[in-house]
Amino acid sequence: MVASDPPEPLDGELAVGTHWVVKIVVMIACVVGFTVVGAGIGFFAIYLADRIGVIDSMDLSWIDLFECMSVFVILSAVIGGRVCYKTIFSK
Repeated sequence: MVASDPPEPLDGELAVGTHWVVKIVVMIACVVGFTVVGAGIGFFAIYLADRIGVIDSMDLSWIDLFECMSVFVILSAVIGGRVCYKTIFSK
């Protein structure tokens, strides 16, 4: 095969397999993206709670930060998975 030759078309089985792989990769990317956004929202929420005085600065610990970020990460991952699933499989 010479570099200037056009690529061969995929046969039916390989095309269907490739299509599913792309869907899975897009689903994972969507969930990871929503999770990163959720971690940022959780960090911002704990920062804002500290700034307005809901949480005493002396009592703020890494565990509080982890708990707040975990809640938003889990919720964002679930929402991201659902949104991506509806987007991909609605076609």
